[in-house]
Amino acid sequence: MTNRIMTFKDAILQNLRRNISVSGYVRLKHPIRRNVQEYFNGKAGKMEGWSVHKISARLDRLFQGEEKLISSILNSIGEGIVIADRNGELLFFNYVAEEILGIGMQKIDPEKWADVYGCFYPDQRTPFPSDRIPLAQTLRTGQVASEIIYIKNPHKPEGVYIDINSRPILGEAGDLWGGIVVFKDITEQKKTEMALKKLSRAVEQTADAVIITTASGIIEYVNPAFENMSGYSKDESIGQTPRLLKSGKHDRSFYQDIWSTLLAGMPYKNEMLNRK
Repeated sequence: MTNRIMTFKDAILQNLRRNISVSGYVRLKHPIRRNVQEYFNGKAGKMEGWSVHKISARLDRLFQGEEKLISSILNSIGEGIVIADRNGELLFFNYVAEEILGIGMQKIDPEKWADVYGCFYPDQRTPFPSDRIPLAQTLRTGQVASEIIYIKNPHKPEGVYIDINSRPILGEAGDLWGGIVVFKDITEQKKTEMALKKLSRAVEQTADAVIITTASGIIEYVNPAFENMSGYSKDESIGQTPRLLKSGKHDRSFYQDIWSTLLAGMPYKNEMLNRK
């Protein structure tokens, strides 16, 4: 971030120097930037009594103030933010980024990012290559990139999953200045997904028939055991109601008991006679 601000400031100073007269006047042929103009009393013609050094000092204070404001805003955001220049030098880490990764900003080569921060594929075992990290992809291609990465290092021994998205930072001419990544901790979400996958496998493999319905009783899922026991295939069952299981062997109160129990949020267990 500092590099970009200083580059922009230097460009302004070069513009000023090119337009200095021998008498010490500064002529601004074109308005440079609204807040800079206002800083110098809004004069876009010529300004008397200012040396380049005085202007430079005031610009320094202006840009330092802007940089502090931007840093404060980025540090108040609830997601991790990292900024790098086009050469891969890390320029900024907000507080959340350091908290999520366990390691703050390091002066390291981009090819060492994965090793230093402990990047792995979601399987938690396979090392994630540095050149696949979204920020590296963006700096190489100038395009947006996104990945799910598992982070584990000595400062984050418990490991975290992060959803990371990277975008290029472009100059006015469309040239690549650097890249910015925004990422969030999705560990709890991933744990829930993995638990659901385990449950799904268990339901698929159990010998007991399982039916999942909506709150209104529409069948959304049946497991293989249900298909074998009832004779109804998954395609025949989904979209129907459990009424298709009526065998004529149970009275009305039997089915009313099932639904009153389920709608009350309680588990129901019984035996049902039915076969297609």
